[in-house]
Amino acid sequence: MSGVRLVAILFAGISLSFRPALAATPTEAKQLWGYAGAGLAASINDDLPGGSIGLQGGMFYRLNRMPALAVGGEIDWMRLGSGTQALDFGAAGTINQDVSLTAVPITLQAYALVPVKGKTQPIVTVGLGIYTVKTDFETQGHAAGLGIEPKYSESETKPGLNFGGGLKLEPENSGLRLGFDARFHLVHASGQTLNILAILGRVYF
Repeated sequence: MSGVRLVAILFAGISLSFRPALAATPTEAKQLWGYAGAGLAASINDDLPGGSIGLQGGMFYRLNRMPALAVGGEIDWMRLGSGTQALDFGAAGTINQDVSLTAVPITLQAYALVPVKGKTQPIVTVGLGIYTVKTDFETQGHAAGLGIEPKYSESETKPGLNFGGGLKLEPENSGLRLGFDARFHLVHASGQTLNILAILGRVYF
C-alpha cells in the first residue's frame, strides 16, 4: 500500500470517529506556533548506534477548516541521538567512530482535534512531505592511515510520511503551553525505509 493511500485511510477513519462531536470542539485563534522539545527520538531500523537524548525544534501553521478538523504545514528539526560504533580493521586494529543523526522534515499535515472539555487539547495527525536526513561521523584515533576521513557527513533528501498524536496543555494566564508529541516517521532513504520514532515533551510558544 502506498504512503499516500495509507495516510488518506488513517485520516478518514479519524475524521469519522470524531464526527458526532465536531460542534463541541472550539477553534483555536492562534494558528502559527513554535516549539522546542526533548525526549526519545531515534531511528529504529538501521545499524547506527543509539544513545543520547533526542532534541527537537520547529514551527507549524494550523488552519481550522471545521471545528474539529484542521490542515497545515510543519517545519521540524530532530536530533535523533548519537553514539559510538567500533570499526574493525583486522590486523590494523579497531577504532571508534562517533555517529550522530539529524532529520529535517517539511510536511503538509492533517489534524483531528479530539473533542474534550477544559484546557487540554488532544490531537491526532497524519502528514506527507520531504525529509532531509544527515549522518555525521567523527573518527577517533589514527583514521587517516586507514583511509578514513576524521570527520565527514552523508546527507540525502527523500519523501516520507508520519502519523501520531499529542497533547497540549494551556496554563492559566500564560502565553506558553506544555505538552507532548508522539510520531512515527517513515522515510524512503538509501533504498530502504528509515523508521523514526519520536516521543518528546514539548514547550509551545
